[in-house]
Amino acid sequence: AGTVEAYLAYASSSQDHVDRAHVRDFDAARAQGLVWIELYEARGCQNGHDVEDWLRAQQELEEEQTKLRNSPRVATARR
Repeated sequence: AGTVEAYLAYASSSQDHVDRAHVRDFDAARAQGLVWIELYEARGCQNGHDVEDWLRAQQELEEEQTKLRNSPRVATARR
């Protein structure tokens, strides 16, 4: 899940206030797409599991975001 961690590090460090919600949504979809491709390739590029892999990619991103939000370093930085 290196792609997930790289995306979350980028997203959490971004201080740009130029319509961050749209950028964040685009970046999240892009990260989910990259994880989706990783899952497809890990499965040996077998067709027929696209929805399953897409939902798994979304779940992995959400789990990593939760871990990041709950990490002591992030909690300290927000104070």
